[in-house]
Amino acid sequence: PESNQHSLRNLILSQARLPIPPQGQSRGIILAGRAGSTRAKGCAIEHAKGRALESTRGREQAIRGRGNAMSTSKAPIFRQTGDRVNTTMRDEPVAAAASIVALGAMATILGAWFFQYALGYLPCELCLQQRIPYYITIPLAVIVAAGALRGAPRSLLRMGLVLIALVMLVGVGLGVYHSGVEWKWWAGPSACGGTLGDLGSAGDLLSRVQTTRVIRCDEAAWRFLGISLAGWNVLIAFTLAAIALMGARKAVR
Repeated sequence: PESNQHSLRNLILSQARLPIPPQGQSRGIILAGRAGSTRAKGCAIEHAKGRALESTRGREQAIRGRGNAMSTSKAPIFRQTGDRVNTTMRDEPVAAAASIVALGAMATILGAWFFQYALGYLPCELCLQQRIPYYITIPLAVIVAAGALRGAPRSLLRMGLVLIALVMLVGVGLGVYHSGVEWKWWAGPSACGGTLGDLGSAGDLLSRVQTTRVIRCDEAAWRFLGISLAGWNVLIAFTLAAIALMGARKAVR
């Protein structure tokens, strides 16, 4: 059959007036054609792989670009929000003063609770009394700050800040009194010991009394830089009162 095909091919080539290659060369041409076809297929496959890789890289770049665009779009939002807050605080000194007082009072109460519940420093009677001005100041300062941001009348804002300053000055007086008791400058109240609380039944009354820790007002439980908690309360309360008065002064303008 191969010889018949060779004869037929030679006949076709002679009719077309083309040179007839020898039989061995024709086989080489066929093999070369097959090799060329194989190389072409390999090139096509490599080209397809290259295009697929480029497409994958393009998708990754598009995803990264989309993420960068989202982060870039969010950045101005946070920046604008921060600028608005700064502008509001600069243009509204009353709101700024009330906010500082509220945050300072909250931090002081949180610190007192931390000493009591986390570190185990139980408060005495005078310590508990010194917390009352902060409990009054925190909601008042929040109300004043919100009113200033909403455009409340300046007279009301000024009255609120003056009231806050007076309450904090009461806290200063309580702190000075407690500090004097600690330094033995004057005597403390008659009920200067800590409360015993619930002692339970009469059977274990003695054991509970022996294990109950009585907190005295005339002994500083903790000092930092030579200043007790009552002394630090004097400094904090005076600072907050001064800030409230400065805000009230700004409210007049």
